[in-house]
Amino acid sequence: MFNDYMVTHSTYDAPRLHIAFNTAVAVTITALLWLPLAHADDRPSGIPDEAKYVKVDRVTDGDTIVLRDSTRVRLHGIDTPERDQPYGSEATAALENMVKESVYILEVDTDRYGRMVGQLYHSTEGYDINASMVCAGHAFRANAFVSPLNLLHCANLKAPSWRPRSVCTPKK
Repeated sequence: MFNDYMVTHSTYDAPRLHIAFNTAVAVTITALLWLPLAHADDRPSGIPDEAKYVKVDRVTDGDTIVLRDSTRVRLHGIDTPERDQPYGSEATAALENMVKESVYILEVDTDRYGRMVGQLYHSTEGYDINASMVCAGHAFRANAFVSPLNLLHCANLKAPSWRPRSVCTPKK
């Protein structure tokens, strides 16, 4: 790696190509070390410290996603129609729109099918995706697991079109 030229001469005498190469390597290493730290600073407010940033592979239906590492995640405290049921495709599309490519996830439990049960937060805006699915009318609270405090911003959103009762105040 070192040759006689590099050992016996100063950087002032080094050919421009060597200086450019060494500079490029230093910049690349610095950027690779800095990027994870820069991303950590981008965490939106309101997301619990315990929540992990994860990449999403796909949305299975309105209340289940699959992560890039193949982990299946069921959204905590909500229920939506299955994909092949009435309004199921709308619920799936709504979750796809909220999730995009990444989310923050707070692991809550594991369900009887071995799926992680989690609370999802939008990766750039920080809002509670589980509660937003309820508020937008695409899901309902299952067994009252979704905290009513998370639903306070529901007042101006519509009630679920596929369920006769809602925890959200319908639009007038």
